[in-house]
Amino acid sequence: MSRPFVIPRPRKRPEIILVPLIDILLNLLIFFMLIASYINLGITLTLPSAKTASGESSPYIVVAVDSSLRTYVNGDAVAFEQLGARLVALRQADASRIVRLRVDKSVPTGTAVAVLDLIRGQGFADVVLDTAPEAADERPSAGGR
Repeated sequence: MSRPFVIPRPRKRPEIILVPLIDILLNLLIFFMLIASYINLGITLTLPSAKTASGESSPYIVVAVDSSLRTYVNGDAVAFEQLGARLVALRQADASRIVRLRVDKSVPTGTAVAVLDLIRGQGFADVVLDTAPEAADERPSAGGR
């Protein structure tokens, strides 16, 4: 008995199915976007607005004063009396860092100036005052300056 003529079947090439991969990547993207929206320093501040406000962020030393006049350094509550010592320790770790001062707009100006003076007194020459971008309805009218 002879074998009938057999046509060799072409081998099926392996395929990468992209649809499940895209689904997983989109789910991961959504997950990280949701998680990132909940990350907060835990300090609620209402920043004053300014036309020249920018949203840039970098490795600053963040000093914050909330509406209850509590002070924070990089999100950690620090008594005002201990603020100078904490800043000295941070300056010794990296003297080139810039201090970012975030003060709630309900804080008296004298308190904000006292904190600014304390920061500069610890050897930090570069201090940035954080503001929020000004909304269109908050802008003064041309005659109301």
